[in-house]
Amino acid sequence: MTSADSNYNGSDPNRCEIKLYALPDQSTKAQTNKTAKLRIMAANATSGTDQLYEDPGKNMIYAMDPDIIIIQEFAGSATSLVKSLENHFHTKYSYFSGQGRIGNGIIVKGENKIKNTYTQPSVVSTIRDRYYEAAIVDIPGDKDLLVVSLHLYTKASEDQVSQIDEYPAVAKFIHSILNEGDYYVAVGGDFNSSTNYYVNYYWNSLLATDITYPSDQQGNYNTNAGRRRHYDWVLVDKKFQEFSIPTQIGAQSFPDGYVLDSRVHAPLSEISPVRYEDSSAQNMQHMPVVRDFLIEY
Repeated sequence: MTSADSNYNGSDPNRCEIKLYALPDQSTKAQTNKTAKLRIMAANATSGTDQLYEDPGKNMIYAMDPDIIIIQEFAGSATSLVKSLENHFHTKYSYFSGQGRIGNGIIVKGENKIKNTYTQPSVVSTIRDRYYEAAIVDIPGDKDLLVVSLHLYTKASEDQVSQIDEYPAVAKFIHSILNEGDYYVAVGGDFNSSTNYYVNYYWNSLLATDITYPSDQQGNYNTNAGRRRHYDWVLVDKKFQEFSIPTQIGAQSFPDGYVLDSRVHAPLSEISPVRYEDSSAQNMQHMPVVRDFLIEY
């Protein structure tokens, strides 16, 4: 991280306009007469001593009621978390728990919503137990959504090398799946980058869309526990971006999406059952990121 970044508060993103390559262009959106709202959450919200989804992380998911959760550190909690969601919302969920000790995953509201799944060892898998995970998710309309769940690996001393290696590998992973069919694309999770440069450089080019910055009530889009690093994202391709709408939380609207921090949001009644102390729970990883879409089909 450069000295200029050291005091960066996340309120004025520096966007990079460099282009590399893009996903194949999709056909022009047809005339439609049906719509369906879809909420996507990226969550790396484990806490406690065992990297599990305890009450603080569960409360955040309950409050947001997402249709799709792009989830990290999922392996230890997969069965219990999904069961908790089903009991809380009185509905069934589909889920995919990937490989690795802590694992990525994808949870979808509704039965039989996941059509296919994909796993690929990350480029750092020889030194860290990390994988790229993806699933084809059935959403309203004729076109499915490719959801990619990532937990990229970086160390402060190796940040540049790690990011340069990771992003092109993920791009190849995504393109290999797109070769099988015509899908919308949503990529999310914990990118672990200490600067937005790499996210803008690679993802703006790959997804051929503007990069959006969800934020909390104070305009801070940083997502680590200390709120000084922008680690967590929900990104979509150009065509799916056309469906993006402001994220409504109670009476408040967040044009680019929402970062949930219980220590910041007021009134807390808008995000019940979240408690003020949830975001500062012992070893809480990151703040969830939420974006809303209105699909036309």
